[in-house]
Amino acid sequence: NYCVPENEMTLSLFETVLCHFDRNTQDSRMKVQGAMELLMSDFFVGTEIDRHNLVKFDRVLRFIDENYSREIRLSELAELMKISPMYFSNLFKQVFHISPKQYVLQKRLNEGQRLLLESDLSIKEIAYSVGFENENYFSEFFTSKVGVSPRKFRSRQIPKTMKSVL
Repeated sequence: NYCVPENEMTLSLFETVLCHFDRNTQDSRMKVQGAMELLMSDFFVGTEIDRHNLVKFDRVLRFIDENYSREIRLSELAELMKISPMYFSNLFKQVFHISPKQYVLQKRLNEGQRLLLESDLSIKEIAYSVGFENENYFSEFFTSKVGVSPRKFRSRQIPKTMKSVL
């Protein structure tokens, strides 16, 4: 589990994201992207990402972006870089500080959050469309990572305990 620092800047960034996330304008999208990048930067403090390795993963990351909604095998990802699955997994963890499986799950979670806020799809439909095998697993995973159920997230009912972190 990760925690972001509780300070005025963090609160302001979260407010920016919450305020502009569902607006479909260029300036709102840029504000959300900028705020999210600043929030995420806390997770990479003190880590040096080798640009050469990052470039190597470009094809893999694009593949995941295009295929996250289906089962992705480790061997498929490794094949894109022409290396063994074990070496790929270790290199991925070294560069991104997360396993390939967790990266795909995070991608699915992010897309699920977007669909909850931007679509009228049912939670079951969203779960299947982002690659979860069933609605229950999606809801359990979502709640464990976000801190609220998909239903509450959609209605923006953020509990006080979560607000204090924000």
